[in-house]
Amino acid sequence: MNPPSLLDVCRFLRSHLPARRAQERRGFARWVLWYWRDARVGVVHNAGQIVAVCLARCIYQPAEADQPYAHDEAAPLVWVQDIASDHPLGVPCLLKQSLGRFGRREAFCGHVFSRSGELRTLPYRTVLRLTDSC
Repeated sequence: MNPPSLLDVCRFLRSHLPARRAQERRGFARWVLWYWRDARVGVVHNAGQIVAVCLARCIYQPAEADQPYAHDEAAPLVWVQDIASDHPLGVPCLLKQSLGRFGRREAFCGHVFSRSGELRTLPYRTVLRLTDSC
C-alpha cells in the first residue's frame, strides 16, 4: 500500500471533524502541512484505508495550545490537536505512534479526549496502559 498523502489526511480529518469542515480548504491544508513536515501526523490503516488520524505537538502549558504553531521538542506535554478514528483500536494505536515519535513526556492533553470538549490530561502511565492493545 502507498503511504497516505497530505490530501488523504486532510480529507479524513475534514470528513470526521465538523470544525475542520468549516475551515477554508487551502488554509486547513497549509496548517496540516506544518504538522506533516515535522512527522507530527499519526495515521492508522486497515485494509488499505485510513481509519484514524492524529495531529500532535509539544507544549509547556495547555494555554500555549491557543497559539496554533506553538511547538517545542523539549516541552513536557504532548498536545493532541485533532484526533479522529473509525476503528476501535484507532486512538490507542495513534497514542502508541505518538509515544514512539515524542518519547516519554509528563502527559498527553487536549480537548479531544472528552466529548464535552473540556481539557483533559492523560498522565504518561495512563497513555502507556491505553496503548497495550496495539
